[in-house]
Amino acid sequence: MFAPDDPKNRSGRGSTKWPTVAALLILLIATAAGWNWVWGLFFLYWSLISFVARQTFIVQVIHRDEHPVLFHLVSISWVLLSVLMVLYDLFPATAALWLGGAEG
Repeated sequence: MFAPDDPKNRSGRGSTKWPTVAALLILLIATAAGWNWVWGLFFLYWSLISFVARQTFIVQVIHRDEHPVLFHLVSISWVLLSVLMVLYDLFPATAALWLGGAEG
């Protein structure tokens, strides 16, 4: 897997972008349907990629080697928020019990 800003990760002519187009369509449908858990899964996927790529993004790119504490704070925050989005959407009663929120 390449880092997101790695020149090897840039596609040339003729490369297919169907996974990106499919993901975009899925996210648009999920948004229209009110399925926040789909966004949670995508954020979790992006979080895992950031750990592998050793960089994350919140307002600007944060490289793990240059700012390890900030990198881990941002990355762990993305993972926790991802899990919460899935938990609240798919298991609202359990989320309310665990987190003390109002159900549904």
